[in-house]
Amino acid sequence: MDEKLEKLKEKFCNAHISFENILGVAFLGALGSVITYFLYNQLSDETKKIVKENLMEALKRQVAKFAKEN
Repeated sequence: MDEKLEKLKEKFCNAHISFENILGVAFLGALGSVITYFLYNQLSDETKKIVKENLMEALKRQVAKFAKEN
């Protein structure tokens, strides 16, 4: 486990991270969130329920997969 952590730390430290890159990623994330929120609020109540159920199931699977791997 420590070897994996060291490799990840080395990879992160060698990555080119600048303020502009961070700002760009933050902007894209915010824009994506606003668009998703707008589109979600345009859906009917039935469709919102279906979307919410599907997202919750996907999240549960991802958490279970993560827990199984660790």
